[in-house]
Amino acid sequence: MNEREAKARERKALKAKKLQEDPLLNEALDRMEQHMFRRWQDPQGSAEEREQLFQLMQLSKTFRETLTAFIADGDKAQLVLTGKPNGKTGHPAQL
Repeated sequence: MNEREAKARERKALKAKKLQEDPLLNEALDRMEQHMFRRWQDPQGSAEEREQLFQLMQLSKTFRETLTAFIADGDKAQLVLTGKPNGKTGHPAQL
């Protein structure tokens, strides 16, 4: 990974972190997941509907996992750029 790619991954990680920590986004996802789970548990629902709901719940989980993966990728990029993890800046020889 070159410096340009590392900086782009770092920026993406910062955006992902903001999304992951956004209270409104989390509330919306939580409500959506709860609604789907309640419908999935309904014994009146068809097998096809339950399968679709299960797939949607998995998609929501994948969305959250993707944000986490972007953040982890940004942490790796920061190591490439600075040699230091978690927001510590400066060239290792200067510290």
